Amino acid sequence: MRVLTIGEKGADRSPVLAAVDPLSRPGWLKGMEGGVWFAGDEVFGGAALVPGSGQLLFMQPRDWELMSGQREEAGAERLKRAMQAGLKRRAPIR
Repeated sequence: MRVLTIGEKGADRSPVLAAVDPLSRPGWLKGMEGGVWFAGDEVFGGAALVPGSGQLLFMQPRDWELMSGQREEAGAERLKRAMQAGLKRRAPIR
């Protein structure tokens, strides 16, 4: 498992996300030090792409339970998208 924070540092910073490589490659993916592109909703999870590499990571909040209040307040559209993407529950990231 890798741990990433996306977004800006400060009071309104993004949650810390746990990331797993679906192909189970060990260590950090080449090029990650330059950043990743994230598609998803930070309180539910999503996918990150290492630019120029085609390498993907699956991501969800590391502290899933801590984010439950924000998920409950997400609104109908965000909940619908999370369900469609299969992100309504915590995935077994190790």
